[in-house]
Amino acid sequence: MMDHKYRILLAEDYPSNREFVTLLLRNEGFAVDAVPDGEAAWLLYQTHPTYHLVLTDQEMPNLEGTGLARKIAELDRRIGQETPIIIMSGLQSVQDDNSQVKAYLRKPFSTENLVATIHEILNPTPLAKRTQRS
Repeated sequence: MMDHKYRILLAEDYPSNREFVTLLLRNEGFAVDAVPDGEAAWLLYQTHPTYHLVLTDQEMPNLEGTGLARKIAELDRRIGQETPIIIMSGLQSVQDDNSQVKAYLRKPFSTENLVATIHEILNPTPLAKRTQRS
């Protein structure tokens, strides 16, 4: 188990999904701040842009996942950082050309796939690093 060295911001509007993913990630050793929609995530991110990763649902009230990702990318460019983002969606596909979106997870996905994707983004293997650059 990790010592909470990675902080994740989770935006998910369904309470049961939000609670499940929060518990899963905390059990994996991540520190998690969970909010019910994209607007709440954006407000929190603006005041604390220190997350190592943002995990967001696509379909949410107030501000959807791709809109949140665009706002985060704009702020990150201004402050000189690039926080990776994962978008979760029940949709067949999500269209977005935001380079900070490192993965799209189609619901339903396995907990193993979610955790592996997060670990790969936060601790990429040398092969993954080469692949991301090309």
